[in-house]
Amino acid sequence: MRKTVIFLSLFFISCPLLTLGGKALSSDSSPPRFLEASVPDEESVRLTFDKKCAVVENRLMIGELSVSEIQTSEDGVITVKTAPQIPGKEYVVDITVTDGAGNTTTLLWAFYGFNSRLPTIQLNEISVNASGNNHADAVELLCLSNGNLAGMCLYEGSPADFDTLFVFPNVEVKKGEMILVHYKPEGLPEEVQELNALDESGGKNSHPNARDFWVEGGDGLTGTNGALTLYNTPGGRLIEAFLYSNRTTASDTAYNGFGSDSFLINVTEITEAGGWNWPLGQPRPEDCVHSKGITSTRTVNRRPNSPSGTKESWFIGATSSASLGETNTTEEYSSS
Repeated sequence: MRKTVIFLSLFFISCPLLTLGGKALSSDSSPPRFLEASVPDEESVRLTFDKKCAVVENRLMIGELSVSEIQTSEDGVITVKTAPQIPGKEYVVDITVTDGAGNTTTLLWAFYGFNSRLPTIQLNEISVNASGNNHADAVELLCLSNGNLAGMCLYEGSPADFDTLFVFPNVEVKKGEMILVHYKPEGLPEEVQELNALDESGGKNSHPNARDFWVEGGDGLTGTNGALTLYNTPGGRLIEAFLYSNRTTASDTAYNGFGSDSFLINVTEITEAGGWNWPLGQPRPEDCVHSKGITSTRTVNRRPNSPSGTKESWFIGATSSASLGETNTTEEYSSS
């Protein structure tokens, strides 16, 4: 089942009432409306409402983080200064705000501690349609710099509509290191999240020289049409996207040719974030990576030094050339 989420866990509003001749009248039927939130640095949280408001006394908590200052602005922005956040740790803002008329809004909003040391990273090899004793769906990422993965996340889909979300833990990585995210674990005790040594984990497609992570409850990636998106934090900034399809505008008319509402939602969100290049200016399924020919032993490989967000940056490797955890093959599959 697909999941559609808003990064707003709970939202309450209330309005004061005036009485006139025994009849209750609302003095203002427009309580502060939450617009967006962000974490600009490791000691700040920013909440934006549709009008100027203030925090109700004793109605602000952010987990165990202490609050040193609250700044408000005329345009509805509330900036909360906090103690240093732990990178990648989940926190929840519990806040009630009020406007000048006494209307209040209560908000619960979850976020991950700011990480200033995210590595430069790219999607590098994709395995879908995998089966058999030694193959399972997985995504390989390549670190292009040193850094820390805390809070970075990989969606099977995109924030507005996804099947799974994997949030990376607080772990140091080095330039050249490969990361494998496994999408069909078997629940084996040897399937462990590799926070330290690279050879800690076993399981299908695990690699002693790559950092293995396992998507809890994952049942594999969609085989022919889908999206993968890498974000700096859940609901944050898009880093990279991967779109694949076996459809064309000639073969399908439903949902602009993408075949499903979920896939079209993903495509739209990625496009709005500038995450994919559409040669004709409009999204078309034939401008995704073509998925025909992908098998257990034929994975989708990233071309060396290729740009993000274009189907030309990817190719299907030759039969038996799957190389998860190792240098990508240069042999390309040909259907002829």
